[in-house]
Amino acid sequence: MDFTPHLRDCSPVDGCLDHLRDCPSVFPDEVMAYFMNLAGVDSAVPHVLRICGMATQKLVYDIGASALHYYSIRNKLSLDDPEAKFTLNLDDLQRAFEDYDDSLCVSKKPDYYI
Repeated sequence: MDFTPHLRDCSPVDGCLDHLRDCPSVFPDEVMAYFMNLAGVDSAVPHVLRICGMATQKLVYDIGASALHYYSIRNKLSLDDPEAKFTLNLDDLQRAFEDYDDSLCVSKKPDYYI
């Protein structure tokens, strides 16, 4: 019995990269290229720039959602009202940053400082 593996015409990665081209990003590729160049990453591949931009967008969204969650806990509010306006402060953002990494909190005050 001769076994020949099934070969596809295109891989699943190609389909994923095609979807990245159609997906709008908050951070343009030029901005991502600039900051990646500042960080020492020399990559002009558009797919790499788009993937890094989407990952950055997800990180910013997750930190904002965590900060909003901390705000609602601190003020004992419900987030269901679509007309409500929220004002986040730095304490909410600092707690949200601490969920991800302490090194992201650049200006962390000591715990005894009010």
